[in-house]
Amino acid sequence: MRRPEDLKELAQTTEHLELGAAWRWVHCASVGEYEQARPVIDALKAADARVPILLTFFSPSLGESLLKQRPDWCGPMDRVVALPPDRPRDVRRFLAALSDAQGRPRVAWCALVKYEVWPELLSQLSQAQVPAHLFAAHVVEGALPLKWWARTPRAAWKSLTSIRVQDEASVERLGQIGLRAEVLGDPRFDRVLAIADLVPDLAAIRSWIAGRPCVVAGSTWPSEEAALSDWLPGPEVALIVAPHEVHPEHLDAVSRSFTARVHRFSEPGPIAGEVLLVDGIGWLSRLYAVADIAVVGGGFGKGIHNVLEPAAHGVPILVGPQTHRFREAQALEAAGALQRLETPRELGPALNAWLADAPARRRAAAAARAYAESGRGAARRIAAALEGGGSTEKF
Repeated sequence: MRRPEDLKELAQTTEHLELGAAWRWVHCASVGEYEQARPVIDALKAADARVPILLTFFSPSLGESLLKQRPDWCGPMDRVVALPPDRPRDVRRFLAALSDAQGRPRVAWCALVKYEVWPELLSQLSQAQVPAHLFAAHVVEGALPLKWWARTPRAAWKSLTSIRVQDEASVERLGQIGLRAEVLGDPRFDRVLAIADLVPDLAAIRSWIAGRPCVVAGSTWPSEEAALSDWLPGPEVALIVAPHEVHPEHLDAVSRSFTARVHRFSEPGPIAGEVLLVDGIGWLSRLYAVADIAVVGGGFGKGIHNVLEPAAHGVPILVGPQTHRFREAQALEAAGALQRLETPRELGPALNAWLADAPARRRAAAAARAYAESGRGAARRIAAALEGGGSTEKF
């Protein structure tokens, strides 16, 4: 993923930037951080389409998807490049590719997403007098910079020009170690709301649902899949299952676990059967548009997956117990939009209860959408702050 020609291409692009132009450099580790970075990049481009964006990544999976399909914000002078390891020589070579003939970096600022605080990179940016910002940070109890022995990470955090966080709790925790932060929110809200507001064309799926209550189970693991196969009451409910793992062996196992007929999403022709099995990636965020209830996977294991996507569609949510690291899940539960279940056995009764009580389901749905709306605008605020400050008028 780190190709030798990347630095050469980057240096050539830097050389051909318009007079006075400078990179707006955004770095994210993997797919989750890119979901936070993308709406900020969109806001920057909406304000001025000419600003050159440099997006760097570290995860090969993110790199493959970005390089396979060029992002729609990416113009002729924008670049997507892998960031090298955080070693002095590698960082020096990378910054040299962003510099003019006199060795001055043509970088307006560098913005790191969430936790991507790289000590060597920040040290060299500071020496080059390039502002370095962190946005969408979420600092939990026990986070690395809060540990008394973590001198190097803490020094790196203290070298940041600014820190923008998701919530007041993060401000308070950073304040304990003498770091100032500002709450500007989480741009993932803007991303999921933009997807939800598109109203995708799902005519074939809606025709199959045919007015029945629909449960969409997203990013499921075997614990949720087994509970759903035990619960499925019959053809009066439409069930869509989008497993986290989509390799053939797992899909076959999911299909076999249901006594009802299973139709795979990729199968040609009209959808038939009681269960629609999503056997590809990239569809889940849109499929919540047809859901009456969402089951979000992962909570019976290490931690839940994305609950903001169904919330943006105004869908009440059921999850397993592992929500303590996810502030949005805790907020949705407090609002009455999400139910946390202790064991997979509770999933069936919880589904039945919401299916039988339409008014309660509608209240939960309204609370879910209201929570998603409460986070709208973070991307615009962050973009304005990165570009220097005060006014968000042009954003």
